[in-house]
Amino acid sequence: MEPNSLSALHTEACKLADSCLRFGRIKKSPSRLANRLLDARLPLFHVSRSKHTSTWETNMKKTVLGSLSAIVLATSLNAFAMDAEEAIEFRQAGYKFMAWNMAKIKAMAIDGDMEWNAQQVQAAANSIAATANSGMGALFIPGTEQDVGNTKTRVKPEMFTDIEGVTEVGMAFHTAATELAAAAETGDKAAVAKAFAATGESCKGCHDKFRMD
Repeated sequence: MEPNSLSALHTEACKLADSCLRFGRIKKSPSRLANRLLDARLPLFHVSRSKHTSTWETNMKKTVLGSLSAIVLATSLNAFAMDAEEAIEFRQAGYKFMAWNMAKIKAMAIDGDMEWNAQQVQAAANSIAATANSGMGALFIPGTEQDVGNTKTRVKPEMFTDIEGVTEVGMAFHTAATELAAAAETGDKAAVAKAFAATGESCKGCHDKFRMD
């Protein structure tokens, strides 16, 4: 596993995914896009196609494929008129689910309140990465920048107008979550703690800028 290359590749996937969302359609299948992206970027990472990198390359393709598949779903969600209240509830559920998994990792890797369990940490980190890359941006539809009925939201209006700022914090979070999953896969507690801190900082960066107190 090459975490730095994973992050770079994931960044490229996010950029491509963003373009797909902007145009509202994907002309190629996610698997073909993943293969094309990986084949194009591997030489830049100076990665040799040896037996030692075969597993890493497979993981790269799975990661990119997962990201692009999420975009297909996200594009589909944008295709029909989703109820604003439902959109807020769905995205809040996603963030709560990630917070729950972050709390489990924190208890084992940071606070020591729970005994270290590499498998549970990996499962929690994978859940966070999967949710982070699930296309949740599609849930920030018009009408969800304010409370709807009895459903409250703390999102700032700038979340819907500051495209550059949203892209910056979004990319930071996607990258951090992906690196957290990569660290958890190693089973190294110190690596997980470091990646956890970076993920927490990426969450805070978004909250500070786009969430009301």
